[in-house]
Amino acid sequence: MSIDIGQVNCFFNLIIHEFEGLLFSKPNAFKAITNNNNLIKKVIKIRSSFKTPEHINNSAKTAPSKRLARIFPKYAKVRNGTIVSKETGIEVMMKECRHLAEWIYKIKEF
Repeated sequence: MSIDIGQVNCFFNLIIHEFEGLLFSKPNAFKAITNNNNLIKKVIKIRSSFKTPEHINNSAKTAPSKRLARIFPKYAKVRNGTIVSKETGIEVMMKECRHLAEWIYKIKEF
């Protein structure tokens, strides 16, 4: 694709999931925003229902952000997403999310 726009340093990342999908890479990382183990169990249950976090996006009503909003009514994408993603770490996300890993490796190779 970089040839199409004439920029060899442009790497598109087309993903079918939202950012929140990546947060399901390590469900226990949600302990950084809650002490409620019942809520953590709900995140674990969702994650265990899919092959990878990248598969958690099968409709507009069940998108990762919608699922998290139902579990955590005060979920704030920027604040909570940042905390959980830092707790998870990019290495875990890459291990769990093949498409994300491929994109990052492509950037690193450049």
